[in-house]
Amino acid sequence: ALSALQLFPNPAQEDVLVNLEGEADIRILGLSGEFIQQTQTVQQRFSVASLPAGVYLIEVTQGEAKAMKKLVVR
Repeated sequence: ALSALQLFPNPAQEDVLVNLEGEADIRILGLSGEFIQQTQTVQQRFSVASLPAGVYLIEVTQGEAKAMKKLVVR
């Protein structure tokens, strides 16, 4: 379930692992909620290599379920 969502490593530099079964949609937002990037998990991971260093909100959607976590990119 998304309630137990974890992103690791955090802080991250390149790939971020997501502890989910199956694929999920990922929206990367700035701390004030502005949209930055949309991607999907591939084999339980997504890339943040193109993002500048900073703190982001990661919105994970799987079916009707949605969760948000803070992620630091180095």
